[in-house]
Amino acid sequence: MSGAFITQAGHNADQFRGIEVGELEALVSGIAQTSQSTLLLKKKKEMREVDDSLDFMKQQFKSRMEACEANQRKFEVKQQELKENVLKFEKFIQENDAKRARAEIKYRQEKKTRKQKEAELQKHIEDLDKHQKKRAD
Repeated sequence: MSGAFITQAGHNADQFRGIEVGELEALVSGIAQTSQSTLLLKKKKEMREVDDSLDFMKQQFKSRMEACEANQRKFEVKQQELKENVLKFEKFIQENDAKRARAEIKYRQEKKTRKQKEAELQKHIEDLDKHQKKRAD
C-alpha cells in the first residue's frame, strides 16, 4: 500500500525522487491558487453582503428622509395656516378697536347732545313756570 503523501514513508517514495523542486512548487502553487481563488470568492461574497447591507441602509435612510420631508411640508403648511389665522385675528382686533373708538366718539357726542337737550328742557321748564306764574298773577 502506498502512501498518499509525498513525505510518507513507503516503497512509492522513490517515484517522487526524480521530480524536481520546480515541479513540486508548481503543484504547491496550484493548491495555493485554489486557496487564493477560494479566498477571493469568500471576499467577493463578503463584499456582496456588505453592498447588500449598504443598499438596505441607503433605502432606510431614503425612507426616513422622505418621511422627514413629508413632515417638514406638513409643518410648513400648518405654520402658514397659523400665520393666516394670526393675520385674520389681528384684522379682527383692529376692526373691533375701530368700532370701539367710533362707539366712544358717538357716546361722547350723544352725552354732550343729551346735556344740551336737558339744559334746553330745564330752560323751557323754567320759562313755562315763569309764564304760568305771570298768568296766575
